[in-house]
Amino acid sequence: MTDFARHFIALALLLATVAQPAVAAEPVDDPKDWANDAMALLTTGTVKAFQARFMENLGSDMEAEVTAAIAPFAIALGGRKAVYVDLLEQERLGKSFERFTYAVYLGARDFLFVRLTFAKLDIGFSPITFEFDDDVSGIIDGLVAR
Repeated sequence: MTDFARHFIALALLLATVAQPAVAAEPVDDPKDWANDAMALLTTGTVKAFQARFMENLGSDMEAEVTAAIAPFAIALGGRKAVYVDLLEQERLGKSFERFTYAVYLGARDFLFVRLTFAKLDIGFSPITFEFDDDVSGIIDGLVAR
């Protein structure tokens, strides 16, 4: 795996929430707090709790899309729980988007990198993309180049 694009799991259908909010969706007031809380769930080894966090804010009509997006990440975790999760970068893209990049340390020399992007909607922020990769050098080089 060489970059986020290879394992980019865009919850593209989530962009539909911009035009029409999901059923029972809860807006996110503070994307950074939401992202930190969601990522901390990985230290429990419970991908289902991580997925449930997304469902709280997207509504039940997005369950199939969220499940399909998170499944490859769950496979990459391989049932392991994170030793720790570290916020590497927070990026504000104008007033409309915020993006967070995390390192998920799984022990030994195993890392996964996660990037979450939020869009500001009329009801508050909503997570719109979830990306992951395991290429340490690609992620570090990308962060240093900025």
